[in-house]
Amino acid sequence: MKSYARFLAVAIILSSTINSSAQTCMDPSMTLSYDTTVIGSGNGLHSFTFPKYNPGSGTLMSVRLETEITLRYSYELENRENITINNYRVRVTREDEISSSVLPDPFTNLFVRTYGPFSLTSWDGTVGTGTDYVANGPMYVMNHTKATQTVYNTADYLGNGTVNFDYLSTTYSSVLGSVNYTFNATAQDTIKFRLIYTYCPTFFLKSDISSFNAIKSDEKNIDLHWITQNEKKDRVYEIQISNDGRNFERVDRRIAEPDATSTGTYRYTYSYEPANAGSKLIFRLKQIEKDGTVKYSAIRIIDNKKAQHSSLRIYPSPARQQTQLIFDNKKRSNYKVELFNMNGMLVKTFEANNALTARLSGLEQFTPGMYFIKATNRNTHEVLTNRLLIQ
Repeated sequence: MKSYARFLAVAIILSSTINSSAQTCMDPSMTLSYDTTVIGSGNGLHSFTFPKYNPGSGTLMSVRLETEITLRYSYELENRENITINNYRVRVTREDEISSSVLPDPFTNLFVRTYGPFSLTSWDGTVGTGTDYVANGPMYVMNHTKATQTVYNTADYLGNGTVNFDYLSTTYSSVLGSVNYTFNATAQDTIKFRLIYTYCPTFFLKSDISSFNAIKSDEKNIDLHWITQNEKKDRVYEIQISNDGRNFERVDRRIAEPDATSTGTYRYTYSYEPANAGSKLIFRLKQIEKDGTVKYSAIRIIDNKKAQHSSLRIYPSPARQQTQLIFDNKKRSNYKVELFNMNGMLVKTFEANNALTARLSGLEQFTPGMYFIKATNRNTHEVLTNRLLIQ
C-alpha cells in the first residue's frame, strides 16, 4: 500500500572540497547539503522540500541529488506442484523515481537481486513447513546503496523559496521456476535523500556597490542600474549574463566615471528576443581593478517565463500625487512594493497585505520623470514590474 508524506530537510552540512573543474573556480569550492530520512514499507510516495540556493553565497556550479537506500526483505515460498521443482528463484526488484519541475527528466534508479535456486519437493499438504517450503529473512537486499545525479543547469535552484521533489519508491517480487506455489513477502526501507549545492565562493562588492538592480522594463528590454561608493576612475565594470547560473558571458563593459563625491551611477539596457532567451536571465557585474584584481557582484535574476504571463497595471499613469497598482493575481496576497528612480536608486518602499490592489500616494515629493515599480509577492516570490511616469 502506498503512503504519501511531506518532509522538510532538517540537516545542513557546510564543507570545503577541491573542485574537479579547477579552471572555473579560483578558490576551493564549497558544498551546502540538505538531507532528510524516511522509513517506509518499500512502496511509497514522498514529497521532499529543500531551500533554494542563496546566490549571495557565491556562484552555484552544480546541484547533486543523492539517494541512499537500505531495503530489508523477508519471504516465504512453498511448492504446490505434485513434483519436485529444482530451480525455484525469487527475484526482488526495486525502482526509485524522483521527479520535479526543476529536473529536465525524472531521476530513476533500478536495482534487481535474485535469490536461489531452491529445490523444493512436491506439496506435502502441510502449510509452512517441510522440504517443500523455504523462508528467508529479514535480509538486506540493499544496504546503504547510493545513486546520484548531477544537474549543471542551476538556474531554477537560485533565489528565494524552495524546490520540491516527489519521490516514488516501488518494491515487488517475482517467482521463477513454476506457476503453482504460495508466496508471501514483507519489506521495510530506509531512504536518505540529499540535495548538495556545489559553489564557488566569490568576493562581493559590498564595500563599493551600494545598489545593483535588474528590472524588466518591457518584453524585450531589461534595465540594469548600479551605484558605487569610493569609485576609482581606473576601474572597469563588465556586465555578464547567464542562462544556467554557472556559465557567464560578457555583454558589455563600462569604464568607471566617479563624480566629485567619488560616487558612480551607471545604467545599461540589455535588449533581447524573448523567444530566443531561456526561462531565466541571470546578471552579475565583474569589477576589474587597475592591478587586475577581480571581484564579482551578487547576481540578479529575471524570470522570463513569469514575466511573460504576469503584469502590474498602473492607473493613472502619468500620475501627479497618487496612482493605483493592480496586481495580476486573482487571489489576495501580500506584496512588497518598491519604487526606483531612473538611476536605480530605491526611493520608496511599502507593504500591501491581503491585497489585489494598492494605492501609491505622496508622489508629489518626487522629481518628475520616469520611475520603475517592483512588486514582490511575499507568498510566491513572484516579481511584477512596470514603469510609472510622475509629472
